[in-house]
Amino acid sequence: MELHDQSLRQLSKYLSQSQREKRELQEDVIAAEKALCRAARDSVVNYLQAVESSLEEVRGRVLSQTTPTKGDVTWHLPRMHLDVPDPEGLTGGPEVVICEGFVRSFAGVYEVVCSRLMNVQSELDSRNTLACVLKSELHNAGVSDGVRTHTAENVPACPPAVTATDPRGFFVGLHSPAIYYLERRSFSVVMVNFS
Repeated sequence: MELHDQSLRQLSKYLSQSQREKRELQEDVIAAEKALCRAARDSVVNYLQAVESSLEEVRGRVLSQTTPTKGDVTWHLPRMHLDVPDPEGLTGGPEVVICEGFVRSFAGVYEVVCSRLMNVQSELDSRNTLACVLKSELHNAGVSDGVRTHTAENVPACPPAVTATDPRGFFVGLHSPAIYYLERRSFSVVMVNFS
């Protein structure tokens, strides 16, 4: 009987120790899950801060130039780095996936807008150049044909490049009392002056 009581006490002691270890393991698992959630949240916050700082850098480059170039608007999208020691590569949960997807979508829209902006800027530059060439040809044709010509001060200036500070853009410098017509077939120049 005594042996039976002793083994019961040992089993009871072993059972209580096992239950205590089980509780400690459960608490460790909960603490580890909380730590992983904090790490994922911190990674998302760091990622969004990196995205914001890179966008601010691009914004600064664009605003510092009057006519931005392709290099000025290039945005290098930061990568998401999760600081968790998972050999299989923990994704960080649905919040991280949604956050990365949102930033990728925004980056795609940004690239399309920048591409169109560069195309519009290039087209404006080529039209400004064409306007300068046509004005020069018009002035030269007027001089060679004996048509009343303007002095250098009266010839409308070449339109300046469009800048963010000048809302009039392309039309600056095109004001003149004369209307010019250029016939394509014969390239003759006719000037009608309303002054």
